[in-house]
Amino acid sequence: LHGNVYSSAFAFTVRSMCEGRKGSLVMAWIWAAFASFVEGFFIYVTYAYAAYRLELSYFNDVDDISAARHSLISAIETNISLSGQAYERRIINMCHNLPSPLFFCAVEFIFCCFCMSNLSEIRTLFCQIWLCPTVMSRQQTMEEHESSALIVGLLPKDYWVFIVGLVIPKTVLTIVLWYIGTASVAFTREMHHMIFRAIVLIIISHLDSVLFHSFVSSSKKEWLVRSQVLMARTQCLRYGTAWPGE
Repeated sequence: LHGNVYSSAFAFTVRSMCEGRKGSLVMAWIWAAFASFVEGFFIYVTYAYAAYRLELSYFNDVDDISAARHSLISAIETNISLSGQAYERRIINMCHNLPSPLFFCAVEFIFCCFCMSNLSEIRTLFCQIWLCPTVMSRQQTMEEHESSALIVGLLPKDYWVFIVGLVIPKTVLTIVLWYIGTASVAFTREMHHMIFRAIVLIIISHLDSVLFHSFVSSSKKEWLVRSQVLMARTQCLRYGTAWPGE
């Protein structure tokens, strides 16, 4: 099980329902809901700030940019030098501030890798839930051993509760962040702003892990590390738990 609030909510729910303890169950779902809310809030702030407020600066000097662009096109068409022209310094500053295509590709590649890691964790959690065997009694869902804990089954009604409550929200947030983050990085006019935006997006994408490691007690972390999920061996298990080529 991965160290984030969604995997912990799944494991602690099964444990709490099996042992009849509601405190850990309630807190696990509160943290999962809080993580979804915080991540959604920051995604919205990123969208509003990057897509509207920051990019409004384009309209403040749009006439100046258009004139500089027209001057550059005219110089290229007539094969004359820009030296001494009115917009020479403006054109030079614009070119110096713009990130290079290679730098953008490098930043975008790193951001995509973090988004892929999130999708990989979601895919693993989905497979752990969907391929877990079905049992008819709550007491049969978990086996506790001295050095490990094993989730051996779920009740029929548990599957959709976990998928709708844990898997789908995180999947939607990751896809939306991926789309908005890519647009935010692409529409950046200065290199240092691109780096700052990429770092912020990476932190947002891992807020669930940050909250888990910051607020969950050490004993619960250790228990989660020792926990495993029994999954039925099917033809799709290999492809559901590993990317092609792994």
